[in-house]
Amino acid sequence: MKTQIIRMVCFISVYTVFVSPGMPNDDFYAYYTKLPGNFELLEDYQDQLFGGYSDLVVCIGERGKVIFSLNTSYLPVWQIDQETWPFEEIVPRKGDGPPHRPDILSKYSHVRLIQQSPDTITVYWRYFPNMDYVEWDGVVEEYFEFSSDLKVRRSIQIAGAAIDDWKNQKEKIIQVLQFSNDGIKLVSEKKTKNPPEEKPPAPDSSVGASNNEYKSLWFSFDLKDNDDGIYVSENLSGKIYPVKGNKALWKNGVSGSALQFDGYKTGISVSGLFTVTNSKGISLQGWIALAAYPFDWPRLFINPNGIKRAFILALIRMVIPVFMLPVEIGGFLW
Repeated sequence: MKTQIIRMVCFISVYTVFVSPGMPNDDFYAYYTKLPGNFELLEDYQDQLFGGYSDLVVCIGERGKVIFSLNTSYLPVWQIDQETWPFEEIVPRKGDGPPHRPDILSKYSHVRLIQQSPDTITVYWRYFPNMDYVEWDGVVEEYFEFSSDLKVRRSIQIAGAAIDDWKNQKEKIIQVLQFSNDGIKLVSEKKTKNPPEEKPPAPDSSVGASNNEYKSLWFSFDLKDNDDGIYVSENLSGKIYPVKGNKALWKNGVSGSALQFDGYKTGISVSGLFTVTNSKGISLQGWIALAAYPFDWPRLFINPNGIKRAFILALIRMVIPVFMLPVEIGGFLW
């Protein structure tokens, strides 16, 4: 017997559907349904897998429809009678299905009707374009705001590693499209972002201001914002380095501020700083405040300069600092 393990990622989303007073126009409305042709591979399990309302149709005009269907993993299609024009696939998708339906079971794709009024219909489409990577920062969200004059405003937001980029809509594309008997015409397209959230500037730190001549690198971790995200400044050279990870969190201190590391992805990467040889040493100095006792050996400083010259400064579970070097014993061990 062959056993197959399927990794499932569950997301719980809450939507508020707004329906304005009055009935939709006779030729401008939306509804859920189940379209034919969705289940040619799974005829015996269609109701259990997808239910009776897996597709969404937006009717615009006497003959035109925009169809969000399982057949395309919800990439919308403009249809007049028997002619169809798919929307442009802005973010390329790949998964376990054919090119026209990359998410064969729609495990990572869904649509929702968010608003319906006599003048506006809003549809939300959420999907993972790369179904081999279904982490939170691999998602794409699209909104379609249909109007009764045969136009739609399409906004595409692509997730990134930093939550602030998502809030600031750093990777957002906005299109205005016009429907006609000849297909879909692109009226305009632009990339946009909101200004970053303002934070009060941190005071300058005076800690360690003396004896700079003996230092090779000095981060005081005082907050520095700009339009592109969160950065820190190296005090000696003045160079700017990005804070890696999902979110840069800051704490106010007695003097200046401090960067709060999440223990997983937060970090500062500096290249070409120094190497360790038999004739030279290194001195590391810093201050840390633990938010919780570590369950593993959290790394404070890593120099990945080739396995023979690498070293790691870490903490063990009793919160004792340790300095680790590789030892060659039939392979390299720490």
